[in-house]
Amino acid sequence: MAPQVPYSGSPTVSLQENPTPTEHFDTPVAAFGGATAAAEQNLGSSISGAGNELFARAQAMQDLYNHSQAIEADTKYMETVGEIHAKLGAMQGKDAVDYFTNGFIPDLQKARQQIRDTLPNDMTQKLFDQSSLNTFGRTVYNGAGHAATANKSYSIGVSAARVQGTRNAALANFDDDDAFNSALNQTESDVRMQYGPGGKGESPEAVNAAIYQAKSNLWYDRIAGLARTEPFKAAKLLDKASSDGDIAGDDLGKVTKIVRDAQYTVGARQTAATVMSGADLSYGAKPVSISSAKSAIGGYESHDNYQSLGPVVPGRGQALGRYQIMPENLPGWLKEAGLPPMTQSQFLNSASAQDKVFETVFGRYMQETGSFNDAASKWFSGRTQAEAGNANDGYHTVPQYLAGTNRILARGASLEDQVARGRQMADAQSPNDPLLGDYTEAQIIASHNRHLAAVRDDQYTTRQTVEGALVGGQNGKLPTTVDELKQMGPDVENAWVKLQPSDQRRYMNILARNAKGDSTWTDDRLKEYQQLKGMAQSDPASFLDKDVTSLDLPLSARKELVNLQIAKKANAEADPRVTHALQLLRPMTDSAGLSRAKDPQGFDRFVGALQGALEQHANDTKAPAKAKDIMEIGQRLMQTQAGTGWFGSNVGANALYNVEVPDEERKKILADPFWTQRHITPTDDQIHRIYVQQLYNQLYGAKPKAQNP
Repeated sequence: MAPQVPYSGSPTVSLQENPTPTEHFDTPVAAFGGATAAAEQNLGSSISGAGNELFARAQAMQDLYNHSQAIEADTKYMETVGEIHAKLGAMQGKDAVDYFTNGFIPDLQKARQQIRDTLPNDMTQKLFDQSSLNTFGRTVYNGAGHAATANKSYSIGVSAARVQGTRNAALANFDDDDAFNSALNQTESDVRMQYGPGGKGESPEAVNAAIYQAKSNLWYDRIAGLARTEPFKAAKLLDKASSDGDIAGDDLGKVTKIVRDAQYTVGARQTAATVMSGADLSYGAKPVSISSAKSAIGGYESHDNYQSLGPVVPGRGQALGRYQIMPENLPGWLKEAGLPPMTQSQFLNSASAQDKVFETVFGRYMQETGSFNDAASKWFSGRTQAEAGNANDGYHTVPQYLAGTNRILARGASLEDQVARGRQMADAQSPNDPLLGDYTEAQIIASHNRHLAAVRDDQYTTRQTVEGALVGGQNGKLPTTVDELKQMGPDVENAWVKLQPSDQRRYMNILARNAKGDSTWTDDRLKEYQQLKGMAQSDPASFLDKDVTSLDLPLSARKELVNLQIAKKANAEADPRVTHALQLLRPMTDSAGLSRAKDPQGFDRFVGALQGALEQHANDTKAPAKAKDIMEIGQRLMQTQAGTGWFGSNVGANALYNVEVPDEERKKILADPFWTQRHITPTDDQIHRIYVQQLYNQLYGAKPKAQNP
């Protein structure tokens, strides 16, 4: 396209201010292709703007994508962080502290890095870093707060646990002064940690109060623990702790009651045991009657066996007889006693000579030394206690000898003397508590009655064994000497050794009569025999008390009468005294549903208890029980016993005759020296009968009128 120049046919000249006129042509650029150029120029600008717009939009899209990726990653991280923090939050104490220290922060870092590594570019990672690090920091801060709280709680818990552990350790070693003082110091340190600035942050006054209470707890535990086995020592410790202000008011009241109750139970039993056993040697601290001395020395040396021979002592021979006199002393002591010379065999067969020698020599020892104990030491070792010390004969020491002989003295002491000694000891242990003497007296009476019941049963069994052998014979031959009697069996030999000397002498007369031959029937003997047979039916109680083996009757008659006594005595229900009592008590027993058909065990227990109560009544009153007495005995045996008192909660709510034997009382009955000395184990029935009779005597038996010495 050619350029187009504008044209006009008229001149366009006019007056000008310029001195030299110029010609101006207003030609548009488009006339020379400017429009095209402009269009091209505009096209280029448009293309360039579009490219910039595209780039900007692409950049914006990328930025949006990066932010979206970062936000998505941060959201995922916050979810993971929440789970990790929740794990920490679920932990307490040491677990939380350990996890925060060793696992929490590494877990946060690991989770963040794992998510960051999945992002597509650096920009996204940078954006993620900005937000995730902020989340990481806040989470670590919050976790540290929980860990700190848990650590404080853990520290307080550890301190509290250590305080309790120290308390338990002190309780296990309550009699160890050094261990207890160490526990006091450790407890103070632990309580300060628990309540002080590093723990609960209590005020100094509150910390001191907590320390005082914790120490008071230790004193409480120690005194209460000691009271279980050594109540009198616990009482002294309590007095000191109370006066020093070491024990809090509430603890003081509670432990005072514990100690007092322990004195009334454990303490009274221990005092009674000391009295009954002579363990403190108090019975021998002064001269005793010569009969008591004979029982103590003879009982310990030979079980009162006049024909006992001791073990062979090289160069000295064997100790002789009931009091175990050495052969070298025999000539001089016989002379001192005013007796003629005797051979060892003659001396062994003369109970009167042995008693006379002992009475003379031991009596002199007591007069010279002023006490049984020194005389006994001299009899055993040739020297007094102070001179002999712990001397021994190869079998026993002087202290053992004195303990054994004092035990026999204690057993032989009257109940009045035993009670007086018990009250004296109780007053010495607790002078300001008069009730302790009463509780001690009750324990002594119970032990005394329990021992008497055992003695009565055993003595009867022993006599029946010997008497049966005396009239029973062996292969049709009656024993005529002690040796022949012993050879009739180990039971007979053991029974002979356990007999009282008076019974042995009486049975020796029967042996002598056996040696002379059997008695023949005469009119007088027949009348006496018939009278005893009738008495067995009409007055069976008197018949049981008859010594039929000593009667001058033919062997067949004596044997029949002995067997009749054994049959009647063996079964309590067959005891005529019990049969009579059961008839009177029939309405009472029927009302209680007590019969062999309905309650065999209960009925047997009632019958056994009834027999023991009737025997006790006879011992106390020296007369058989009348109808009124029998009814009262029956009511007492039927009476329900409370579950408290001297015999413990095991008494329960049973009737007196049917109470169960507490384990502690069973052990005491089994441990009674009466049984062990005779190598006898009482049966369950015997134990129950002894316990019920002891309980009956404790409640209803005659009480001694002893006063404080």
